[in-house]
Amino acid sequence: MVRSDGREQGFALVATILALVLVGVLVTGGFFAASQEQRMGMSKQFSSEAFYYAERGLQDALGTYTRGFLDAQMPTLRSTWDAGTTVITRGGRPVGEYALTFTRLDTQLYFIESTGTVRKGGRYSGATHRLGVVARGMNVDIPTDRALQVFGSMTIGGSARVDGNDWHPAVWSGCDDMGSVAGLVMRDTTALDRKGAAHEILGDPPMDEDATLDPASFLHFGDVDFDELKAHANHRFPAGTTTITSLGPQLDASGACDYGHRFNWGAPTLPGHPCHFYFPIIYAEGDLKIAASGAGQGILLVDGDLELTGGMHFYGITIVKGRLNTKGTGGHLNGVTLVMSGGELAPDQTVVLGHAQVTFSSCAIERAITNNPLTSRLRPIAQRSWMDITAAGG
Repeated sequence: MVRSDGREQGFALVATILALVLVGVLVTGGFFAASQEQRMGMSKQFSSEAFYYAERGLQDALGTYTRGFLDAQMPTLRSTWDAGTTVITRGGRPVGEYALTFTRLDTQLYFIESTGTVRKGGRYSGATHRLGVVARGMNVDIPTDRALQVFGSMTIGGSARVDGNDWHPAVWSGCDDMGSVAGLVMRDTTALDRKGAAHEILGDPPMDEDATLDPASFLHFGDVDFDELKAHANHRFPAGTTTITSLGPQLDASGACDYGHRFNWGAPTLPGHPCHFYFPIIYAEGDLKIAASGAGQGILLVDGDLELTGGMHFYGITIVKGRLNTKGTGGHLNGVTLVMSGGELAPDQTVVLGHAQVTFSSCAIERAITNNPLTSRLRPIAQRSWMDITAAGG
C-alpha cells in the first residue's frame, strides 16, 4: 500500500501559481508591446502630419507674402519678423497649426522657417516638425535706364516731352533718385521723325540707339513674361477697341478699396486713400483708348494700340505691343514705357504729339513691382533651398 506525501499537493499549487504568473506576464507583455507599437505608429503618424503642416506653412508663405510687405516688416538686413500662428481646421475642428518666422538675409534673399504642430490626439498631441527654405525675390528685368523704348519708327511733335530725368510725386516717401537716364531708346534712331521745335527729348543721353533690341526685349522680363503678366491681370478689357472715359479709385459699401471695379487702378497720389497701395495689372486684349483725366498705377499691358487723349496720369510699367498714339492733352506715363510697334520697323509708327509726357520714374517702377502679388512674390533658390531643421536645435 503506497502512502501519499502531503508535500506533493503543495507542489501542484506552486506550479499552478507559477503558470498563472507566466500567463499574466505573457499577456501583460503582449499588451505592453501592442501599446508601444501603437504609440510608435501614432508618433510616426503625428510626426508626418506635423511635417505636412510645416510644409503647408512654407507654401502659404511663398504664395502670400510680397517683398514690399516683408521689407516693411524687416527694414534692415538680418532682422527677423514673426508672422504668428495659423490654425488648420478639418470639419470645423482644429487639427494642427503652423508658425512662420522670416529672416531677411539680403536685399532679395529671405530665410523662411515654418514649425508645424499637431493639435489633435488628446494626450498624444503636440508633435512638431520644423522646415526651412531660402527664397529670393523674383527677378523682374524691366529696363530701368530709359524712359521710353521703341522698336519701330516714331514721330514726336507738338509740346510733347520724353524725359529721362528721374522723377516721382512729392507725396511719395522712401524713393531714391537715380539721376538721369536715357530719354528715348530706339533700335534705329533714323526712324525718328521730329516735327516742330516745341517738343523735348531730355535725359543722359536724351536719345540712344540700341541695335540689339528685338521683340523679346518687349515680351520677356527675367522671371516673368508678357503672357504670364496678362494671365494674372486684375482687370481685363476684351478684344476690339475699348474706350475709357472715367478713371479713378473706387470704394465699396464698407469704405474699403473696391478691387473689383474695372476702372479702379489705384490712388497713386493719395497716400491716405484705401487704394493707395493697390497696384493692379491691367490688360487690354485689343486696342485701348483712354480719354479720361484720372490717375492709375501698376502694370498696363496692351495687345493692340494705346491711344491717350484725356491727360490721364499713369505710374508704373506700360507695355504696348502695337503703337502709342497721343493727341490733344495726351497722357502722362511715369515710370518706363515699352512700345513694340508690332515688332516691325517701318509699317507701324508710334506718334507722341500734343501735351503728352513720357517720364522716367525709378520709384514708380519699383513700387509697381514690389507691391504686386505676382512680380513681388518669393520663390525658392534654384539649389539647396529646402531643409529639414527639426533636429537642428536653436
